[in-house]
Formats: sequence, structure tokens, C-alpha cells
Amino acid sequence: MWHHLKSLSKQTIVYGGGLLLKRGIGFFMIPVYTRYMNPEEYGLLEILELTGFIAAFFIGFGMLQAVYRFHSDVEGADAQRRVKANAIMTVVVMGGAVTAGLLAASPWIARISGGKTELAPLVVLLVLGVFANEIGQLLLGFFRVEARPVAYVVYSLSSTAVSLTLNVVFLVGLAMGVRGILLSTLISAVLLVVVLMAGFVRAGGFRADFALIRQMFVYCLPFIPTGLMAFTVNFSDRYFLRVFTDMGTVGIYALGYKLGMIGGFLVGTPFGLVWKAQAFEIAKEPNAQATYARVMTYYSGALLAVCAVLSISAREIVALMAAPEYARAAAIVPIVAWATVFLTLDPMVQVGILLKKRTVWLPVIYAGTMAINIGLNFLLIPRMGMMGAAWATVAALFFQVAAGCFVAYRLYPIRYEWRRLMAMVAGVLVAQALAGIVPQRAIAGSLALKGVLLAVLAAALLALPGFLLKDERTLLSKLLGRVVRRGEGAPP
Repeated sequence: MWHHLKSLSKQTIVYGGGLLLKRGIGFFMIPVYTRYMNPEEYGLLEILELTGFIAAFFIGFGMLQAVYRFHSDVEGADAQRRVKANAIMTVVVMGGAVTAGLLAASPWIARISGGKTELAPLVVLLVLGVFANEIGQLLLGFFRVEARPVAYVVYSLSSTAVSLTLNVVFLVGLAMGVRGILLSTLISAVLLVVVLMAGFVRAGGFRADFALIRQMFVYCLPFIPTGLMAFTVNFSDRYFLRVFTDMGTVGIYALGYKLGMIGGFLVGTPFGLVWKAQAFEIAKEPNAQATYARVMTYYSGALLAVCAVLSISAREIVALMAAPEYARAAAIVPIVAWATVFLTLDPMVQVGILLKKRTVWLPVIYAGTMAINIGLNFLLIPRMGMMGAAWATVAALFFQVAAGCFVAYRLYPIRYEWRRLMAMVAGVLVAQALAGIVPQRAIAGSLALKGVLLAVLAAALLALPGFLLKDERTLLSKLLGRVVRRGEGAPP
């Protein structure tokens, strides 16, 4: 068990460090975006980017999911390269055809997404950027299946640095607004593809294996509708808000949603990059179920810790990061933070479904989730605006993770550590309740008081009888002993 936990931890730290830098740079660009784009422009950018996410499902086909599965099934460098080469050919040829169709339909897409055909040139930039990005992310994903996290992080950060530099040039220097953001994304994606594709081609050629392509494509098919359904749950509320409110509300909601999703960026995304490749390897071990259960506890703990921080300090975070006209976004952050916990737990609870190759269940689960979300969006958004959108998302994602856990348990039983999981959930709820009675002070003073509150609650949680297991207490004692010895000047 500990071998896999250490491997997951080390790779997650590398991926997490890189993604922390990547997201951190983007996070600290928020003051720039909110000062050089008003809420209406920010809302338009959000709508266009989400439209790009929809296009990505049909351009990339989720082909990286097939690479994870088939790469682990074959032995030898030649066979593994054949999997990757055929994945590239599929996305370039078939994804290119889809891209051409979307470009032809750009006026219609502009009218549906943004409300007017004059936005068609922006849609063209968007679609081209999505096509280049899908190829680039596929090539980057090869580093993950090869367990090369450093290479992944270096190339990913380099591409992000180029994109954000161009953002500043186009947005601040040239005042290009939304068009500048989309253009910088396209340029950075093309550069990444050129660099990574050159390296891949130098290592060997391409040879089509149509039987393999068919198998990979069939494996990917369930991920397309499930991906679209997941998108509907997480992002369709922006379209509802555009119809029932205005583009400015979309922009404010988008900012609150981004801040609430920080837990996904800091914990969920780096863990997921490693987990998708490691989950199948863990299954080969005799104590796999116990390992999965322990990973769930640690992963949930990290997610809930971030959720607690965001929930009690939302007002201060928004005040620090955004222009005053975005202040209403603070009300969204705690709700979305909980939604993020449920969303990022989903791949973890689905492990039994994937191991048993019963992915046919995924569309069923996501269909139910989507139905709940759309129904609640229709019911709540006209009455509650962006607060209704946030609560609809939480309810739908809770159903999704609960249904996934139920189905997976029937296929591959895992005895999760429910007592410890519920104790951590209760701790976050207590923190949120107590934070509401903390006196409102200046930002620095308020954050200090809330930091003390979190530290006290965390210590109380760890001190609960039976919360820490024997091996965890032993490990914690060793770590504390090392810290004490170093503090006294003794050799470790």
C-alpha cells in the first residue's frame, strides 16, 4: 500500500507544484482581467470559452482516456508508441474535419452562444485554438502515461507563460479585449504542438493501425456524452444566466465560480493527472481495496481543507483579487467550493466502474445528474439568479458522486473509511458556522482571526479518539521527532 501511496504523493507533488505555479500565475492575473475587462466583457469571455469546451469533446474525442487504458495493456516500447501514434492521427484527421465544420458554422455558433452573429470572428479564433489545444494536450498527456512529471510540468508551464505574456500584451498594451485573450491562447497552443510534435516525429514515424483506432475510438465513445453531460452540470448555468439575467451577472458569477474551484486546481487536477494512470496499476496488488480506501481519505482531507479556507475567507479573497464591481462574487465562492469537492471526488469513486470496464454506467449517471441540474436551473435561476445557479450545481454534483459510489460498490466493493470522512465534513461545516460570527475587520485582521479558527479546529479533529490510525500516529511521531531534533540542533 505505502509503495503506491508514496508514488502517488511524489508525482502529485511534482504535478501539483507545476500546476500551482501555472494556476497561481493565472490567479494573480485576475486583477488585470477585472480591471481591463468589465463584467460584461468578462461574461462574454466566459461564454465563449465554455463554448470551446463543448467543441473540444467533438474535436479531441477524449482520446487521452484511451491512451491511458491501452498503453497499460500492451508491453514494449514499440507497441506503446503505436498506441500514441494512432491516437495522434485520429485527433488530427477526424478532429480536423470537425474543426472545419465548426468554422463553417461560426456565425450560427456566435448567435447561439453570444446572442449575435457579429461575434463570428471571435468564434473562429476560439475553434482554431481548441483544435490546436486538443493536439497539444494529447501530446502532453504522453508524459503522464510515461511517468515523466517533470517534462510535463516544464512544457506546460512554458506554454502557460507564453499565453499569459501575450495576454498582457494584447489586453493591456494593445487594448484588444476578448479578441486578444483568444488570440494569445491560439498562438501558445500552436507553439506547443510544433515543439512536442517535432520531438515525437524524431523518435519514430506513424503507421496507421485501423483495428487499434477502432478499439480506441469505441472505448472513448462513452466519454463523449458523459463529458457533455458533465459540462452541462458544471457550466450550462452560464447560458441560463445569460438568458434570465444579463452578461454582467454572468461575469460576476464566473469570477466567483473560478475562485470556488481553487480546490480543484490545487488538489483535484494534479491528483487526477497521476490517478488516471496509477489506478489501474494499484488494482494488480492483493490489497488494492484497502489502498483505494486510504487514498480516498487523504484525498478528501486535502479537498475539504481547501474548501474550508475558501468558504470562510471568500469576502477577503474577492476584495483582494478583483475590482469593486465584482464584490457580489463572494457569495458564490463557499457554495461552489462544496460543489468542487463533489466534482473532484467523482473520478475517485468511479474506480470500480473503470476497472470492470463497465463505462456504460457513466452516461446513465451523468444523464441523471444533468436532468437534476437542468431542472433546478430552470426552477431556481429565474427566482434566485446566480445563487440559484450555484445551489443547482451543488445538488446535482452531490447526486453524481453518490450514484457513482453506489454503482461502483456493486461492481467492485471498497470499504471507505466513512467515520473519518464524515468527521472531516463536520469539521468544515463547523468552521463555516463559526466564521459567520467572526467580527468583520480589515482584510488582514479578518484573515488572521479566521486562520486561528481553522488551526484550532484542525488540531481538535486530529485529537479525536480513533481519528488517526496506528501507522499514521507512528509516522506523525517520527516526523515531529525529526522537527524537534533539528530545532535543537541535533543531527536528524
